[in-house]
Amino acid sequence: MLRSGRRRAAAAIAVALALGVPTLLSGCSIVQNAVEGASGDKVDIGGPSVPKSYPTDEVPLVDGEVVYGAGLVDGKDKSWAVTVKVADAAAFDTISNQLTTAAGFTAASTPGADADGRTGTFAKAPYTVILLVTEDKQLGWIADYTVSYAEPTASASPSASPAG
Repeated sequence: MLRSGRRRAAAAIAVALALGVPTLLSGCSIVQNAVEGASGDKVDIGGPSVPKSYPTDEVPLVDGEVVYGAGLVDGKDKSWAVTVKVADAAAFDTISNQLTTAAGFTAASTPGADADGRTGTFAKAPYTVILLVTEDKQLGWIADYTVSYAEPTASASPSASPAG
């Protein structure tokens, strides 16, 4: 039980670090090794590339320069964060179309745009994508993908109806 609790805490820390401070941790193998050692999970913290474990065939990324990528595998559950430079706010519509039309996702939530950008949530079992397209002061317009994978649970088999 203690090991499981430590693994969850280490996994939560890894995700928070990966999503919250990418530029600080970019290329920081010390943090990556510490989290992997504490949790026993596979962690890929930071770097200017798509993580090796990212599901590129199932969750396509928009064309552009990848400025940050991180991934975490916690048993059967997985999550990734990828930041790609894009031309402008219109990239949200391009990415939304790519996810829904080409990859078969459903737009679960796509609130309206404002001066700061636009967000949306997309789903296709077993994946969920949270997308943020915004203007970064240093990088210009970026698309932030947060992708999660949850191992599908077996559904109960239907009960047989009595013949009548």
